[in-house]
Amino acid sequence: EVLMLQLRRAEKDFVLRQDIKYLTSFDATVNKISLLISSLKNGLINTDIPMGKTSSIGPDINTYQNTFKQLVDESLVKGLDKNSGSYGKLRNATHELETFLASVNNLQAQVYLLTLRRYEKDFMLRNDEKYVAELIAVAQRLDGLLTDTRSKQLLATYLFEFKSFVTTSKKIGLDFTSGIQGDLRTVIHIVEEDLTTEIQRINQHVEDKRSSNQLISILV
Repeated sequence: EVLMLQLRRAEKDFVLRQDIKYLTSFDATVNKISLLISSLKNGLINTDIPMGKTSSIGPDINTYQNTFKQLVDESLVKGLDKNSGSYGKLRNATHELETFLASVNNLQAQVYLLTLRRYEKDFMLRNDEKYVAELIAVAQRLDGLLTDTRSKQLLATYLFEFKSFVTTSKKIGLDFTSGIQGDLRTVIHIVEEDLTTEIQRINQHVEDKRSSNQLISILV
């Protein structure tokens, strides 16, 4: 149970701090759990206690580990900071569009761009898809305003990078019940339930054997 709490802590620390070091600590804890489960299985066999759900806890832990790695991988694609991954590409595309519109002194276009940025930040802060639709609608109005090829290309690049960022965000999960985050919640719930059940079951078997041995000792 202590090791499971360590796994959960590593997972939450990664989500909060976006630091790859927590994958290393997660994997190290999984290795410790695997050794304990192997030892537990041997103990159950040697004491003639049924295996129960113990045999499924190991594979479920591996599923949890693989799902967490998927979360880390997609987070790397999204960007662990403002300069990396899809986030970094989006910032670069935004900067290029801002710089160009400022250079041609298109004030109306710059106002639209500020609105785009507001919806972009709203999506990042709130993970609400309604801001995606709002941003795309404003981008369409901005595209209709632009007349030169270069600004249209830069806007198209910005939209592409924003949509890529949204796609990866949705893969990860816009909340703790969707995407990979939702998968993590499901598998950890299964592991925790099975672990609780097995602890109670094994303790009961041990107590039953102790009572049985005491009874035999009294009878003898």
